[in-house]
Amino acid sequence: MKEAYKEKAEALLARIEALPEAEDIEWAADRLERMNWNPELLKDVNGLTRISKNALAEEVRSTLEMNEEETVRFFPGISMEPEKARLIQASLLVSAGELLWGLRADNPEAWDSINELYEDD
Repeated sequence: MKEAYKEKAEALLARIEALPEAEDIEWAADRLERMNWNPELLKDVNGLTRISKNALAEEVRSTLEMNEEETVRFFPGISMEPEKARLIQASLLVSAGELLWGLRADNPEAWDSINELYEDD
């Protein structure tokens, strides 16, 4: 693994580690599912609304650790370098996770961003 790639991967995993333990997972998940919340990812992750911190870290880790062949199979039709695709997917997952944890904590700013996208049209 290239050193720059490794540093970016470690920074993403550190952001997950910094997340607090989630509370009110079901309440937030139910509300998000009613809104059909679907964060922008290169490839969707099943059960994202109820994902645990450990499962999110494992999803990001497994994405970052894919070899080139796995990356091409996982992201069919993506026209970019496999390493870049893995980093983008991992980064999008971490950002979605950070937002999700804000929603679970009933953070008004987090809900404002969701409401702006899904309810205020």
